[in-house]
Amino acid sequence: MVIGSYGLALSWGMALAAVAGGLTGSAIGLPGLAGGLVVAALLAFHGWTFAAWRLAGQVTGARRTGRAFLLSACAAAAPVAVLLAVLAPWLLDRTAPAGTLSVLSVMILPFAPVMVGAQVWVWRTFGPGRAASDRVPSFF
Repeated sequence: MVIGSYGLALSWGMALAAVAGGLTGSAIGLPGLAGGLVVAALLAFHGWTFAAWRLAGQVTGARRTGRAFLLSACAAAAPVAVLLAVLAPWLLDRTAPAGTLSVLSVMILPFAPVMVGAQVWVWRTFGPGRAASDRVPSFF
């Protein structure tokens, strides 16, 4: 599981480096590897902070607050946010036509409340403050 997670993080970083390079060359190279290592390190740090926050002192030997978790989440999202901010003018010139976006929004909007409801249900079922015996999922 760890190797697969690092592989996914490396591939995300390599893809971001390829997009930042204009998709002109191969993502496999020194810039791609550097981007992959940066993203993998940021995601590993975010995972460690999450474990230290949720399992205070049990797994990592450290205690973290929600503020540290929020800061690590911002750090993990920073490569994508910076890339989108830099490429925003280029992306806005290449968006779908307004008619296509209108049809897509009509198709997506009815499902958004269902997705939010599912997230709330999972958090309330398995979230903090629940005993292990109460964390049995019920689909009915």
